[in-house]
Amino acid sequence: MKMKAKLLTVLSVLLALSFSACKKDDKKSSATDYLTSGNWKIVSDQEKIGSADWVETIGDYDACELDNFYKFNTDNTGVYDEGASKCDPGDPQTVPLTWELLNSGTQLKIGTTLYADTAALVSVNATNLVLQSSDEYNGVVSLYKITFAH
Repeated sequence: MKMKAKLLTVLSVLLALSFSACKKDDKKSSATDYLTSGNWKIVSDQEKIGSADWVETIGDYDACELDNFYKFNTDNTGVYDEGASKCDPGDPQTVPLTWELLNSGTQLKIGTTLYADTAALVSVNATNLVLQSSDEYNGVVSLYKITFAH
C-alpha cells in the first residue's frame, strides 16, 4: 500500500509540473503572423529545368537588387522597397502591393500596379519564406524556388 501511495504522489507531482510548464497564452503562429513579422529580402533563387538538378542563380543578381525587400502588412497591403541602393535612380523607392493567401494557405498571391503573380507557399516561419513556381516551354517544365529571410 505504501508503494501505491508513493507512486500516486510521484504521478501527481509530475502531472502538476507538466501543467505548470505549459503556458496558456502560447499559440502557434500562422502564415500571416510570419509574413507580417518584418522585411523579407531574397537570399536564394534556384531553378530546375526539366530533370536537371537545382541550380542556384542568386549570383546573377546585381548588388543593388540584393537589398530590395518585401513588407507585408496585416491588412493584406504592403510595399516592395528598392532598399538602400537602387539599380535605376529613376525607379520609385517603393511600390505598393496587395497580397493574399489562397487555397488554405498553400499559395501566396502578390500584386502591384505592374504585375500579379501567385506562387506555391512551400514554407514560412520566423526567419524564412520559401516560394515556388513553375512554367512550361516546349514541353519542358521549369521550377523556380525563391527563399527570403529577415
